Amino acid sequence: MKKGLILAVATGLTILLAAASVSATPIGPTLSLDDGTHVMTIEDNGPHDSSPIAGIVAFAGPFYEWFLTVDIGISTASGGTPYMHLNSLDSTFFGAGTLTVMLTDFITTPWSGPGARVSVGGAFGGHGDSATFMTMVNGIDVSTLNFNTSSGLGFSGNDAFYYEPTGDDMLQLCAILTHPWSIVNVSSFDYAVTPVPEPGTFVLFGAAFFSLAVYGKRRAYRRT
Repeated sequence: MKKGLILAVATGLTILLAAASVSATPIGPTLSLDDGTHVMTIEDNGPHDSSPIAGIVAFAGPFYEWFLTVDIGISTASGGTPYMHLNSLDSTFFGAGTLTVMLTDFITTPWSGPGARVSVGGAFGGHGDSATFMTMVNGIDVSTLNFNTSSGLGFSGNDAFYYEPTGDDMLQLCAILTHPWSIVNVSSFDYAVTPVPEPGTFVLFGAAFFSLAVYGKRRAYRRT
């Protein structure tokens, strides 16, 4: 009797732990907004997600002192070729402030190469604005790009980092926007992380182009 009770309790605990571990890993991408005081988390197909498409999280509307015309996070990290893309157009209307926009997803599909490429571009709406784009894997900063208006209102940059997948890694694209003036201000950006093909892939591409060149040269020679 005691053995049966112990076994039943152990089985119940195992099921509860398994359920907790499953629920701890969100399904699909999540988009979070943080102004330093308030935090909003938008899950894929959740209550605040304005996109009905799986893998795309979108939000538009007021967020305290900020008005977000559109914030879109696209991710195929949990299906297909791993790719994450964060696009945003954000405004401040009621005062200076800092807004953090973060896209999070878990990579469950094979990465196609030993690293990843980071591409960022955008525009500031006023002098003194700044932006930081931080890419993180499992909470570790692997790439940071910083921009401000000292070099103009438009900005762009690229970076790359080495990445060796472990099977269930958390990838985060974090954009931090700062508007220092208490006036109407607008910033926009486009932020993407994509895999870098393995060297063998480049070799295959090179061999294919070489074969096409040889074939074309032979055809030209035969015509003459």
